[in-house]
Amino acid sequence: MKKPDIDVFARAYGDAWASSDTEAFVAMFTEDAVYRDDQVQRLNRGHEDLRRFHSHFVQAISEIRMDFPNTFQDGDNACLEWVFFGKQTGIYHGRPPTGYSFS
Repeated sequence: MKKPDIDVFARAYGDAWASSDTEAFVAMFTEDAVYRDDQVQRLNRGHEDLRRFHSHFVQAISEIRMDFPNTFQDGDNACLEWVFFGKQTGIYHGRPPTGYSFS
């Protein structure tokens, strides 16, 4: 993967997170993907888990944005550094809405 390709992927990934289109988000992952969110101690395995995870997320969090200050590559390996922005406006994993913005 070339540097411009990584940057294009990063932007598509950030846009998928911010979108209420859960299928667009899920399409960013392989069917056997494993996605771990340590903040809420949740391990998602496969598309069905990712659908539930993202759908719940976008119902609880608004004003979602991801910035990618650095992307790195080494051969077939890539790493994205991101800053995530949002505002909790709904119930998130049992936590009532705070109305607070975060990053």
